[in-house]
Amino acid sequence: MSEFTEFTVPELPPFSIEEAGNKLSKATIGLVQLSMTAPGRPPSREQGAAVMQGIREALIAGLQAVAEVTRMRNELTSLRDGHRPQPHADPAKPGALCAACSVHGSIVAWPCATWSAAERILNHGKA
Repeated sequence: MSEFTEFTVPELPPFSIEEAGNKLSKATIGLVQLSMTAPGRPPSREQGAAVMQGIREALIAGLQAVAEVTRMRNELTSLRDGHRPQPHADPAKPGALCAACSVHGSIVAWPCATWSAAERILNHGKA
């Protein structure tokens, strides 16, 4: 029988876009270097270990990036959804007021600038 080693998930550091880019670049360069070796010649043990470590780090960085983008999109969706027409208003008719903007007594027609900007970012990637 073989013994299994326990796998633990590493503690993820705070997300940094620069660090993620560096890790992805390092993994890509390692793979290119590995593919440029002489045909039929296996990589050295150290080179193989370095490439595998670079790929692991790149995968973790990619997962962190996806989690960060998901978090930002969720927060933006929540912000957008908070800016809606007042409950008694018909959004199809002109003059409906934004519920969030009008809380403090402002008279702001819906769709307000906040709702419009969040909608554009979520659907088109820019405000």
